[in-house]
Order: sequence, then C-alpha cells, then structure tokens
Amino acid sequence: MKILMVAPYIYNKSFDPKMRNVSGLGIIINNLCEGLSRNNTIDLFVPRASKSLRVGNIKLIQHSLLNVAMQFRPYLNNEFLYVLKNSNITFKRKMKAFFYILETVIFRRVLNKKTHDVTVIHGAFYRSYLLAKECTRLGQCFVLVLHGTIYKDEVSGDILDKKSEEQLAELVKNTDNKIIVISSGIKKDLINKYNLNPDSIIVIPNGIQKPIINSNVEEIKNKYKIGCSKVVLYIGNISVNKNQKLLIDSARNILSKMDVCFIFAGKNDAKLNLHNYVEELGLDSNVVFTGFLETKAIHELLSIADLTVLLSYSEGFGLSIVEGYSFGVPSLFPADFDAKQELYDENCAFLVSERSVSEVSSAVLFALNNRWDKEKIKIYSNNFTIIEMVKKYENFLNSIICKG
Repeated sequence: MKILMVAPYIYNKSFDPKMRNVSGLGIIINNLCEGLSRNNTIDLFVPRASKSLRVGNIKLIQHSLLNVAMQFRPYLNNEFLYVLKNSNITFKRKMKAFFYILETVIFRRVLNKKTHDVTVIHGAFYRSYLLAKECTRLGQCFVLVLHGTIYKDEVSGDILDKKSEEQLAELVKNTDNKIIVISSGIKKDLINKYNLNPDSIIVIPNGIQKPIINSNVEEIKNKYKIGCSKVVLYIGNISVNKNQKLLIDSARNILSKMDVCFIFAGKNDAKLNLHNYVEELGLDSNVVFTGFLETKAIHELLSIADLTVLLSYSEGFGLSIVEGYSFGVPSLFPADFDAKQELYDENCAFLVSERSVSEVSSAVLFALNNRWDKEKIKIYSNNFTIIEMVKKYENFLNSIICKG
C-alpha cells in the first residue's frame, strides 16, 4: 500500500529542524509513519520540506519556501482575499495562511499523479481543510485523522483553524470520506457538534513503544536532585490548556501532609513563567522543571515516579498516561477526558471530578497513599502499543482501498 501522509509536522531527528515539533502529536505521527512504513510506502507531505529525503520507506515530498512562493494561480484569489480581509487574524498568521494556499498547487500536482492508494490528513487545521478540499475537487478520497477537537473556547487556535474544523466535518458529511479519532470521547463530540454519521468515524487509540525498564532509581534521583519520598510526574509542554498551574496551586496543600517532589517535563512557556510563580509560592525546593526531554530521559523519570498527573482542559488522548502505565505507574486525570473510556481502569487510575485545588489536592494524596498493583497496570498498557495501533490503521486503510 502506498500512503500519502499529510501532517503539520513530525518529530524525527532525520528531518530538518523546521519540520519538527517537540509535542505528543509530532511523536505520534512519527511513530505511525515508522510503523506503517515496515509493510507500506509512505510519502510524507509536511510544510517547509526544503529538500527531498528518504528514511527507510518514508519519503519526504520536497517543496521549499521559494518553490511554494512561485505557485500563484488566479483561481486562488478568493482564498487569498478571505484571509486578507479577516481582521481577526494577525499579520504573521496571514503570511502562514498564504503559504498554505500556495502549497495547494504543489499538492494538486502530487494528487494528479495518482500514485497513492490512500491519502491520510492529520488535524483539523486550516491547512488540512485546504488540502482535503483539493482531494474533493479531484474526486479523490481521503481519511481525516483527528487528535482532538478545537472548537471549544479553552482550546487554543485562531478563527481559521476553528472554522476549518467545521468545514472539514461538512466535507466528510457530504462525501464517502472517513474520520479516524484517537478516543471515544472525540467521536461522541463530533457526532453531537456536527451531526456526523457514527459509521463515518472509527476509533483507533494512540500507541507507545514498550519500554525496556532497566534503571537505577537512586542514580536517577541523584541526577535530578530528588530527595523526596514520593514523586509526582507531569509530562507535557507547559501551556494554559495543559493546566500545570493547577497542580502547582495544589502543591502547598499536598506538601503539608506528605513529602513530595513535583516534576514537570515539557517545553517551557516564557509567557506563563511558572518558574517565577513557583518561587513566589516558596515551592522551588519541591518543584523541578526539566524542559523538553527525549524518550530515554522520560523513561528514566517514569521509572522513579509514583504517580503521573494530567489536568488539561481539553485532551484528545493523554499519551503520558499510557507511558506511565507501561512502567506500572498509576495516573490521575479528570473524569471528563475524551479518552476516559479507553484509559480509565480502577486498577490503574483515579479520576478527579472537577479541576479545583481542593479536589486535586485530596485526589493526589489518595493516589499516593493507595496500594497499586504495578503488574496489573503494566498489563493494561498492552492495549496501547505501536504494533496494535499500526495494525488497526493498516486494516482500516486496506478496507477503504478494497471498497474503492
């Protein structure tokens, strides 16, 4: 099977840094491409691909900034004017949007070659909508992969992206195209919000690489200067949506009853400036910010963690929860998570009913005092392997091709 994979970015060290994104989505797209490429050929279409490159069975489709800038066509005028006249879009965002509009000309050429069995488009972004629209214009089917919904106010995204989610839903509704989502909650959300046919949406949870656990606990604690009896780990880039601040606000209550170290592993956000906030609260001796870490370092921290926490306002899946499970580490997350049906098991996790300091404080203390069966948690993580995820994608994509 030859797959045209359309993504906003990827996290792969073999590719140009401009195309990389140190996020869960970037890692998942890379894992999916690498997994599918074992039995299939992948052509990857990402922005700012300045040179052609092949990594195994993954080929990067080249279209540099200069190459894209030369693609203006008169039929693009309406799209340009729509962006230009929209006063709710920043100048920088308009420049990116213009790039994406021009990029559709190159994408159309790729589609016209008709060398791919299926096109897979990731994310409900403006770029995704433009490229999905090209597929529709040329009468070619596509599969849309949604890693979350962005229409909610608490989810960051400008008017272009939020409008595009609705437009993508309409494209699917009016065609035979399908949507893959990573959790049952997202499927329910799409059906309720956009009145989509349930049969047009399939759930395929994300998967992780099973870790090889061989870590020296004391050595790792010394490396990160951790002297506390308990370790709570929060994995994820620092952001308003990820809501790390709520755990920091809850820390004082927790520390009054237990000696805990709170580790935040993820790219920092200078605007939020949580470092200074922690110092102001006098919690700097119990809070560690590591910045972005590679998988090996994340695994080190998981090997010493007693609990993972994720308190996002909106979360399509929650990869760090599953990563924790693979180490036998229980998790704490809100009861309204999209992936609750997939991720929650009473032997593996504890739910918070509301995002408040009192609720989170008591929940963390309960989880840290609870006697968890690490082996049961590890076994539950077997539901979320890369092998299982790739197998489900292959079976589904092959069924689309057969029907086509």
